Amino acid sequence: MIIALVGVVLSCKKKEYEKCDHAYVCVTNTSSSKLPYSWGGSQLNDTLRPGETACKDAGYLDTDPQNHSYSMVYFMTPNKSTAITPTSCNMQQDVP
Repeated sequence: MIIALVGVVLSCKKKEYEKCDHAYVCVTNTSSSKLPYSWGGSQLNDTLRPGETACKDAGYLDTDPQNHSYSMVYFMTPNKSTAITPTSCNMQQDVP
């Protein structure tokens, strides 16, 4: 009986959503060569060395489906342009 009650309480627990004023999107260069990049600009003025990480403030984030609010972050490299949707206040993504 107690086990059933605990099971019901746990299944009714409200899911925790993330909410923050400053969500950060970080990318890590997983390749073995330097990677020119920019955060949304056409000029690739910065370079990530192998294993190095760069982060961008993505602004306000609320992952609650009823209030869902976020800002897209654009990460550009010579071969690819990626639109990143933050899913947490401290998001990490690898780039080859």
